[in-house]
Amino acid sequence: GFPSANKILPGLYAEIELIILNAVECEPYISCDEATLHTCPQKVVIGFDMLAQAAQIEEAVIAIKEGKEELTHQLESIISEHDLDITVMSVPNIYPAGGERQLIKSLTGIEVATSELPVNHGILVYNLGTATATYDALTESRPLISRTVTFTGGAACEPGNFSVLIGTPIADFIDYAGGVTGELEQFVVGGAM
Repeated sequence: GFPSANKILPGLYAEIELIILNAVECEPYISCDEATLHTCPQKVVIGFDMLAQAAQIEEAVIAIKEGKEELTHQLESIISEHDLDITVMSVPNIYPAGGERQLIKSLTGIEVATSELPVNHGILVYNLGTATATYDALTESRPLISRTVTFTGGAACEPGNFSVLIGTPIADFIDYAGGVTGELEQFVVGGAM
């Protein structure tokens, strides 16, 4: 992971104009961000607003895959309810729409070279987990001790999204998640791509 403070600090010294919350899954089969949007959208929106305020950025955008109208309306309702200056924008549901550079290109038309960081173009990008962790830390004094994880595939007995304590052995998590069938050929940690 890239420390969140390393992203916020340039905003205090550089000309940052846009902050983006990446709520677009960047890998096929992974759905933990969407699950988080369904279970705690308020935390996501308020946490993201906290990040924008900390970095002193005026323009804030939540990026979500197109075709997620129910979630888009729910996010817009929360934004309106709290009178926040955040826009929800849809991006095409194609791989790798959730990749940081691809997301920036899709939303702004700006191409960030591999030798650059988004901050070089006045942009900060945070993921959904950072927004919820920010909310938990600042409103509930709760440290980051868990992560939502997708467990899926043809061999998964009970596929789904699970909140997993950081440091949990993978074998323990697989048992908790219902185990796998005897047809398991390969186990992938991270995205399939």
